[in-house]
Amino acid sequence: MHADSDISSDVFGQSLRTFSIESLTATQEKWHQERTYVLLWIYQGSGRQYIDDQVYEIQEDQVWFVGPSQIHRWETKGIQGLKMTFSLDFMCATGISDQFIERLQLFGQHPPFAQVNAKAAARLKQLTDWWEEEENDPSTQQGEVISGLLKLILLVCQSLSQSNADLAETDSLLTHQFKDLVEKHYQQWHKVKE
Repeated sequence: MHADSDISSDVFGQSLRTFSIESLTATQEKWHQERTYVLLWIYQGSGRQYIDDQVYEIQEDQVWFVGPSQIHRWETKGIQGLKMTFSLDFMCATGISDQFIERLQLFGQHPPFAQVNAKAAARLKQLTDWWEEEENDPSTQQGEVISGLLKLILLVCQSLSQSNADLAETDSLLTHQFKDLVEKHYQQWHKVKE
């Protein structure tokens, strides 16, 4: 684990109605505790992500989910991607319920990431480009538009997460069936001779 003195927190005094999208280029972060939900879309690079007391390998074409109060840091090489953050207050102010987030089962789950396929990457690119445009347009509807985009991004991520879980379940089933066949044939081919 890590010492309390190594943990930094987000700056107090910022509005809790936070949402942001920014390029992800840092190669290393110190331990810190999030006060917002964070989506990290990694489209290039590799490294390690430390979340609470777990270590994960970062690979290209992944989206990561870090929830409020989780302690994390990363070490990366050649990282390129996007960091999207949003607070619970922003969700409440724009009509996204915490039940919606809970039903998605993205944050606080294991593993805390999903692989991004080409179709999902194209969708995420379109949605995040739109988000970036909206962030630079201080219209009165900005929060509502970004809220809608955020919901769509989260639903794309949820479908990726579900696809990864389905693949893991299929792999587990295939492995189990393979072991059963090996055991069956081993017993047939290696009977004890009387």
